[in-house]
Amino acid sequence: MDELRTQLDSYNIHQNTIFSIGMFDGIHLGHQHLLNQVCKIAKENSCKSGIITFTDHPRKLFDPSLDISLITSVNQKKSFIENMGIDFVIPIDFTKSISELTFEQFITTIIDSANLKGLVLGPDTAIGYKRQGTPDKLEKLGDELDYKVFNIDQLNFNNKRVSSSLLRQAISEGDMDLSTQYLGRNYSISGNVIKGKGIGNTILGYPTANLDMSSVETIIPANGIYATKVKLDGREFIGATSIGYNPTFNNKEKSIESFIIDFNENLYGKDIEINFVKWIRAEESFDNTVELQKQMTDDINQIKQLFKGIN
Repeated sequence: MDELRTQLDSYNIHQNTIFSIGMFDGIHLGHQHLLNQVCKIAKENSCKSGIITFTDHPRKLFDPSLDISLITSVNQKKSFIENMGIDFVIPIDFTKSISELTFEQFITTIIDSANLKGLVLGPDTAIGYKRQGTPDKLEKLGDELDYKVFNIDQLNFNNKRVSSSLLRQAISEGDMDLSTQYLGRNYSISGNVIKGKGIGNTILGYPTANLDMSSVETIIPANGIYATKVKLDGREFIGATSIGYNPTFNNKEKSIESFIIDFNENLYGKDIEINFVKWIRAEESFDNTVELQKQMTDDINQIKQLFKGIN
């Protein structure tokens, strides 16, 4: 309890608060639906609104071998939630000692440290050791400890439940149309621009911004060519982004390279955000650079036409 209490106490919450608890990875339409309800319920009960989330997926604590790539970084998630009007966003480091707290201990700590007066539950919320804090048990505990429980129905899209796992699958398959529908926005990754091998500029005539792969904290879409929007320094440009191994040049290391259309600035060392609008084609190996240049020109013309249609 002390570890959770220490993390919560650092936020100095003295107002009565309505909380929801969960991973909230992606802040997809289902999450947005629940967050809107948290804001609404908090206002109706003259309370502040709060979200307790986690810095990494709790399942990884129990099985470190699990490959669960995050859809949003902690900072992205915090920013998205705050922009929806939530007063307190509290990312918790999910440790072994916290995982062993009973749901009674978990809730009691939130009451003591953050003035919990209401708990907003999604359709699959379960809290505490071995997920034993089910909605009915949390509601019964609320009667004892003087907090209310609000159960929120799940949000469906095209007769499917919107979930982080479905969203993660869509991104990993390069289905940007579906991921955009689930998110209500384009999926994006951020990273730092480093010096690449110079093939785009010196050989192909299309200089690219190469991301430092180690600086990307979230799931990387499937290999291929994408129509993207590239954001930097508060500005937005359209671009063609390649993810993969550049098979024409037999590269062994995966790369993320963006040709930014109508742009000519030095980006080395800068952080950029790449928003994926549409999957254009799979990566291909060409017999020579002339064929690759022709294909790249076709890709860029297609992307220009796409954005002309969007605008």
